[in-house]
Amino acid sequence: LVDIPLSNGLNSDISHIYVIVQNQADYLSNHFLGYHTGISQMRGEFINVLGPSGEEHGLFKTDADSILKLKSRILEHDFDVVVLCMADQIVKCDFRPVIEQLINTDADAAVVYKTVTLDEARGRLGVLKVERTKVRGFDEKPENPEPIEVDSNKCLANTAMYAMTKKAFKDMVNAMSHHHVHNKNLSSTGITWLCENRDVIAFNLEDASTSDLSKDELGYFADTGTIRSYFDTSMDLLKRPAGFNLYSSTWPIYTKASWPNSAAKLDCVNINGIILGLNTILQDQVTVNSGIVSDGVEIKKNTKIEYSILLPNSKIGENVYLKNVIVDEEVNIPKGINLSGDKPPKNVQNQEEILSLLKTNKFIPKIPVFSEGVLVIPEGIDFKKWKPEY
Repeated sequence: LVDIPLSNGLNSDISHIYVIVQNQADYLSNHFLGYHTGISQMRGEFINVLGPSGEEHGLFKTDADSILKLKSRILEHDFDVVVLCMADQIVKCDFRPVIEQLINTDADAAVVYKTVTLDEARGRLGVLKVERTKVRGFDEKPENPEPIEVDSNKCLANTAMYAMTKKAFKDMVNAMSHHHVHNKNLSSTGITWLCENRDVIAFNLEDASTSDLSKDELGYFADTGTIRSYFDTSMDLLKRPAGFNLYSSTWPIYTKASWPNSAAKLDCVNINGIILGLNTILQDQVTVNSGIVSDGVEIKKNTKIEYSILLPNSKIGENVYLKNVIVDEEVNIPKGINLSGDKPPKNVQNQEEILSLLKTNKFIPKIPVFSEGVLVIPEGIDFKKWKPEY
């Protein structure tokens, strides 16, 4: 997922990038090694991962907490404008017109918004109050969003993509520090403070969309902050036409080079509506109906996969049935297993339990997670110790 906002930055000619992670993730540093050449590094360009130090016990509490803890590292650079965006968003956004508008209007900050229905925003998205182009207020995930004047069924949703001057960023961080907001998120603290105390303009996502977008893609935005939304957005990629095009040559999505990069090997299989990665092997009588099969996945014979996501290097045994399932990296599912998000086993955990354990830095059991009709099989699960109970 992080490749998408990162590609937006690179395609917008932004070449000094920090990727802030909630906990230590060394693999991300390796992931980004192939992005920049030695020449770009000599010019001072970088993509660096910033994570918590030992003092934070290996975990940032929120995005606001991470910015407060890392403010000195961020501010040590000489810059005029900083762009902030979330890594769990599927969107194509050219930040150049946003920055240009920020500078031309002499504003302190700019918030990118998308026009959505009240039902789409209700309890899920932050809503902006805008007069002409000025942001006059911000309401974090309201149950009763305030509609815009020209359409009583629509409102302006915050996409959590921001551009601001260095001074505005410093002022925002100082205000957040003064109010001790470590347990709250950035939008409900720092961005709300900016909207109330500084000159903030609103910028329509469609005006920041890239020139090659089709009608179906124009203004496309998806937040994948929950298991269900991640699953639904991934399934949307399989539609024709897809709301988000992964294959644009004018707005490429960058990622780490795959090695080795052998072509997929398919035996006598039945596939319909799939995205197939490199180094994949599908044996005889395998059926995949609407699925994402990532690099290095192997599916053995007589197995059926429906509406599921298989992440890199997972291995699926013979006579397995999966539906509405996300299989994490390097998971080995033994033969004969039947798992479905429609009828989940009793012995699973829910997403809220996982988040609670993360916040307290407690051990997370390696058993499946169930959330809103989707079953997640985590990396490290031992099917000798865990067997589905119905």
